[in-house]
Amino acid sequence: MSQVLVSVELSEDVFFRVEREAESIGISAAQLIADSVSKEFPENPVSDSQGASQSTPLRSKGLARRNFGAANLGFATGLDNEKIDDDLAREYGSNLDAR
Repeated sequence: MSQVLVSVELSEDVFFRVEREAESIGISAAQLIADSVSKEFPENPVSDSQGASQSTPLRSKGLARRNFGAANLGFATGLDNEKIDDDLAREYGSNLDAR
């Protein structure tokens, strides 16, 4: 197996976390990164019955993180029961009056 040297720019924070994790398991940061990439992109990925590659845990985590965040809908959302009750009463009350 041949090796290729790759330079990757990481923020100091990310590198610090990688370095800390690597030290905790007794390997270099470079080895931890190489192992993580190898796990993310296996040589022979497992396929499901339809031939699609199954996601690795690292890939699944990345896909889930894309959905993290906040949205501004222009109105309050949440568990304001009084507001919900008012909205329901207004909506159902108007439908009942129209019959």
